[in-house]
Amino acid sequence: MYSNTLRLTVRHDETNPSGIILSVVAAVYSQRYERAAQLAFVEDGVRAAAGVGISEVEVPGWPPLRDLIDEVNARGMIAFACANCAAERDVRRESPIGGLEWVPYSDVRLPLHGCGPIVSSAARLTLVTTEEQHADQRAFDALVGRVTVGADRGVD
Repeated sequence: MYSNTLRLTVRHDETNPSGIILSVVAAVYSQRYERAAQLAFVEDGVRAAAGVGISEVEVPGWPPLRDLIDEVNARGMIAFACANCAAERDVRRESPIGGLEWVPYSDVRLPLHGCGPIVSSAARLTLVTTEEQHADQRAFDALVGRVTVGADRGVD
């Protein structure tokens, strides 16, 4: 993935049509206008990735999901879907999206993606003071030999 690739997450299934449509529309429109886009299907979104109920997903004012999937395929877009989320939901790992790859939860790397082994929030989130953040940034700047983006511009 290039640094300017737009990755959209689909977390919803056919029970929340706008949740699917908006992400897929954004990816398609981005790709239309020459900015690479990818789709990442997690949680209930894996049902959409597998094609479950996509023929019925329509939101007034937007193209039907089936048409958007056709355009995703025509543009050769890359998509990923969480295999663990699919297994938890008994979703078959098949897809109408040609460029879709089923990957383990550890390869998805999305914030708040609750799939996989349970990790306590204390293990994921560590509260640090601004002084600690500034010290880490100054240490990094010293390591690379210059002031970097996000560096502490203030005084100690």
